[in-house]
Amino acid sequence: MEGTSGMFSAKLREMEREYGTMQRELRRLEAGREDGPRELERIWRAYQAQLTHLEQTARSCRTPAMAHMADLQREYEQKMERMLRRSLTQAGAEGRAESAALYAEYAMDFAIQAMRYALMAALSAAQLEKSAYPSEAEGEEVR
Repeated sequence: MEGTSGMFSAKLREMEREYGTMQRELRRLEAGREDGPRELERIWRAYQAQLTHLEQTARSCRTPAMAHMADLQREYEQKMERMLRRSLTQAGAEGRAESAALYAEYAMDFAIQAMRYALMAALSAAQLEKSAYPSEAEGEEVR
């Protein structure tokens, strides 16, 4: 068994990269960035690529549970995208701006909750792995 300490290292690095990008972009936005439309287009492309990846994952997963999770995530993201697009097409610039800001706050709240859920899942997986593959020392004590 591999040690549980490195069990999620790759995903943790990916999360750190994405969080760093989000921090940089929000700080640049608050500082009055000039390249906002170009960056927004880049992020939309990355988002669409991730949706395509989720669709492929849902079709090619080895386990039904993973395929179902990928499908649920894809469905959630599509619904949220429709809501965002609706908020951006409301009448009046002030209404659109307020609606989009509230949407952004909710999306950040959701991301925080998703991180908590991911931590619960990771801790559960680590506990299950420890009980499924006891260390040699523990195995020797049981004899």
